[in-house]
Amino acid sequence: MFDFKKQFKRFSVPFTAITEATEGYYDTETGEYVPPGEPTEKEMKGIIAQVGDAELRFGEGGTFTYEDKKILLDTDQYKLTHGQKVVIEGNTYQVHQIAPYRIYSHFMKVYVKRVSTDD
Repeated sequence: MFDFKKQFKRFSVPFTAITEATEGYYDTETGEYVPPGEPTEKEMKGIIAQVGDAELRFGEGGTFTYEDKKILLDTDQYKLTHGQKVVIEGNTYQVHQIAPYRIYSHFMKVYVKRVSTDD
């Protein structure tokens, strides 16, 4: 197993992950309705890079653009899920594709597509 902890410590930058709000539900014990929760934000760190030329052409989930990014994420500390939103430098992205490398090491490669602009 390869250990890239030093590289993560050196090259990681902060970003914000948005956890979706919980849906409202009826409590089975009391029978009362529990209203939905609010979305929460969590600060994370990862190595953020532009999507490369090869990934622009051959992405499994469709075509990527130069506006999209990939995040290398230390899975010993953080986890993202498909469809989750992240905010990088004021722009919102949605997790589009995850390539786990847990067999070889402690990280995952997450492709995110830009969904909004604050320019």
